[in-house]
Amino acid sequence: MVPTGMAELLEFVCEDCSALIEVNPEMRDVLLQEGCVVCGMPVDESEFR
Repeated sequence: MVPTGMAELLEFVCEDCSALIEVNPEMRDVLLQEGCVVCGMPVDESEFR
């Protein structure tokens, strides 16, 4: 996790397409529910740091 003032940012790295995106916790929830925004593959908790 990367602290940025009040909001926490997480790094998401897609295991399928290698997309690297910094996301807030709300976007993490969306990715877990909807899949990678680049390739559409399902996302797992292990892809966030």
